[in-house]
Amino acid sequence: MNENSDVFFSEEKNPTISVIMCIYKEKLLWIKQAIYSVMNQSFKDFELIIVVDNPDVSENVKEYLNFISKSKKIVILFNEKNIGLAMSLNKGLSRARGEYIARMDSDDISSHNRFMYELEYLNERKLDVVSCGMIKIDENGREIEREKTRVKEPRKFLPVASCLVHSGIMARKKVYEELNGYRDFKNSEDYDLWLRIVTDSDFTIGNIDKYLIKYRIVNEGQSRAKFEEQFYLSEYIRQLYKERKRTGKDSFSIDNYNDFLKNNIGQQDVKQSMLCLEKGIKALREVNVRAFLYFLNAYCCSERYMKYRLRSFLASFIC
Repeated sequence: MNENSDVFFSEEKNPTISVIMCIYKEKLLWIKQAIYSVMNQSFKDFELIIVVDNPDVSENVKEYLNFISKSKKIVILFNEKNIGLAMSLNKGLSRARGEYIARMDSDDISSHNRFMYELEYLNERKLDVVSCGMIKIDENGREIEREKTRVKEPRKFLPVASCLVHSGIMARKKVYEELNGYRDFKNSEDYDLWLRIVTDSDFTIGNIDKYLIKYRIVNEGQSRAKFEEQFYLSEYIRQLYKERKRTGKDSFSIDNYNDFLKNNIGQQDVKQSMLCLEKGIKALREVNVRAFLYFLNAYCCSERYMKYRLRSFLASFIC
């Protein structure tokens, strides 16, 4: 880490940006790469708040965190027990002193100018939230593909599907304050926040047309298992959105959320359709029209889920 990493930062004033990162079970190498990409930003006026949500984190990680905690720019918080990403993010937000909040995952990598570009974009366009394009990388850091969102008006598209990269987000702190941060979802907590922005505020959202984050795809087998859960979580979150549109409030609770997942996840036809979704998107991006039509037909084979699947399929390609 650069000896001059604390330049332009003083404890006498609040930093412009608070960067929130959570650590769970990520590899030490990935954590180091993520933190270095933050500390090496061209825009220097920030603090990095790291929340460790794993009481059994390895000794190697503890030693590294102890070493970097000497920097005045870094605040490290340890959870006594695992409380999940959403609540850990809220814990980090409660300590944030910056006017802007930047999200960062502990296995991703920010480009050198990410904070500078996003801050300029927010202020020039008078936006409240901005995301960016991403470069997907594998566990070894090799590039898989590049994705820029095709959505120019996120507020209009978000009720269909999420089109923002969470680890590439920068937002004004007042957004989190007025919406009381994240709600306690196991994942997709960001999508719930975006849809609450749509229904409960006039905050503006934009996407910068630059690749500013390297997004690590970890263990493809695990991500497939999570894909189905995220699919139905998104459906539950959209139901809450529709409730708020109708009545001004929603019925979110941990029990309702768990019941919804229990009643939907694990059905065999759904698992098969999820596999067809992945293959169909791959065929479409490879301009294999025959394969695309075959997998689209297979994906929508169940009448019960046809509307949701078509929406998810097209949104996955658009975003």
